[in-house]
Amino acid sequence: LRRIQNQVDNYTGPWQAAYKRGRSCGDLVWCQRMLTAVGMEKNWSFNKMGIDMSAAFDTIKRSTIINLLNDAGCSEDDVRLVRFLLSNTVVKIRVNSAHSIEFVTTLGSFQGDSLSGCLFTLVLAAALYHLRTLIPYR
Repeated sequence: LRRIQNQVDNYTGPWQAAYKRGRSCGDLVWCQRMLTAVGMEKNWSFNKMGIDMSAAFDTIKRSTIINLLNDAGCSEDDVRLVRFLLSNTVVKIRVNSAHSIEFVTTLGSFQGDSLSGCLFTLVLAAALYHLRTLIPYR
């Protein structure tokens, strides 16, 4: 994670607080509360949306992750290392006390390791950037 951290931090920009050194959930909570307070004080109409991103970790195409690491300026060695860490992922599903058989999955950056959050924010930043290019600013 340390090998790609600077490149990912630069790619995601200063507005991304999750999974960054020196930033925390408290930054996000403060920002949300401040924006809400200003909107209410000024009597502005606004919408606040919360998204549960937990399932999104499991749906990222790994080829997208690799392409974005290249776009972010990561070295070939670092990209190869991430590709290796994401390969041959075996999953077992548990429902109550019953377990499924193990199976290989080729999608996602699964929660639980320190790399997954970093990779997810990389993909999210790229998606938001792409969305901004499609929707004209008013």
